[in-house]
Amino acid sequence: MIILKNTMGIKNRLHNYLRTVFLLDSDIWVHKGKLEQLAKDAGYLGDCATRRLRELYEENKIDKRESGRSMEYRYCPQIDELAKVVEKICTK
Repeated sequence: MIILKNTMGIKNRLHNYLRTVFLLDSDIWVHKGKLEQLAKDAGYLGDCATRRLRELYEENKIDKRESGRSMEYRYCPQIDELAKVVEKICTK
């Protein structure tokens, strides 16, 4: 039996997940616990997800906000990507 390792790292998984959620509804913020569970389901530690989320935030690829004693995250579109999103919405 051959087991193929998924080549997508946790940082890309988290970024793609937040991007997908943003494209479905730009007002949705995702709780850190849900993102940690996504990492655990992919075979990573929850702490690894937290570090990768911090890196994505420092790269200005995602936004974060404090929600009580926890954090919530959402995708932060770049200027050119924002134009694509607006175009997609306008053509519906």
